[in-house]
Amino acid sequence: MREDDVQLGKPIVVYKDTKANIEALTSVVQGSYAYATDTDEPGWYDGSNWQWFNPLVCAGELYASGTNVVTANSITLAAGTATSGAVADTRTLNETYYVVQETAKFDIQYIFTGLTGSPRIVNFVGRYEGNPAHDVWIYAWDFNLSSWTRLTAAAQDFPSSSTDAAFVFEFPSNVTDFISAGETRVRIYHDSAAVGSHYFYTDYIAIQTQTMTLTTPGTFYAASSLSEGVESNTTLDGASGTITVDVAGIYHVGAQVSFSGTSGMTIDCHIFVNGTKVDKLGFVRTLGNATSYGSASITGLYSFSASDVVTIRGSSDIPNSWSSIDQLNLNVTRVN
Repeated sequence: MREDDVQLGKPIVVYKDTKANIEALTSVVQGSYAYATDTDEPGWYDGSNWQWFNPLVCAGELYASGTNVVTANSITLAAGTATSGAVADTRTLNETYYVVQETAKFDIQYIFTGLTGSPRIVNFVGRYEGNPAHDVWIYAWDFNLSSWTRLTAAAQDFPSSSTDAAFVFEFPSNVTDFISAGETRVRIYHDSAAVGSHYFYTDYIAIQTQTMTLTTPGTFYAASSLSEGVESNTTLDGASGTITVDVAGIYHVGAQVSFSGTSGMTIDCHIFVNGTKVDKLGFVRTLGNATSYGSASITGLYSFSASDVVTIRGSSDIPNSWSSIDQLNLNVTRVN
């Protein structure tokens, strides 16, 4: 160390070794300093344990947001007359409508493309403004049978009304028959006698897809196909849903999840490290029905070794269950 051209001294070299060897030392005096050469960490002995300081930012984040909701790509009007609007008006809930006049029976077919999971729910907002005695039903195209299948057994799926309502329809359990090459088709059909003053209004229509299949009760399945966020001294693999810790230490582990799924199922969701469930990092929730959303958070500390692999996994108590993740954020941040 110099001041102007005068040498005042030299840096002091503290004890150096690997972290494991330093922590194995005996008869260490409280207040001693050392440097771990394998982890680039300075540390001090507090009389009982070595306390290490690592200025490295170590964090990893995986997330999913709204990828399970798909709006219509196009509309085929097989019967009826479109009087206003277009398919784009069905993608946002804003009281701007795609309107079809009942000039004959109407047959509105919504085409959804780019689905990455099986279709599970149709969400619809709008109304049929016509004769209360007229029947309007909703169908989905079965690619296996090459025919339309009703989604309910109700006498009327869209009773006549002068005000909008929100409708939710579930696909049959053989969901894979209703998707082909990422495409799903939904039909709203009316075959009663035509009255020109009757109209069908679509404000919003979307399909909710499943993002996890929970086949066997008690078996945990990893959330995958996630987006990658913060990556600092961690290794992210969004496709498989893994965060690999590159630097050992104590980390804060957090997860926020919003999801729906099989009616009445109890979902057990936990953090796993190297394929082993961490009991203290998880939650259990029961869904009332498929349209109910559950939300929960996971938070806590965990001591990781280098190369530990972190995943978030879920299981159900009902065979062949499904879950649709609306929002998910999994993150680890080193605190020591």
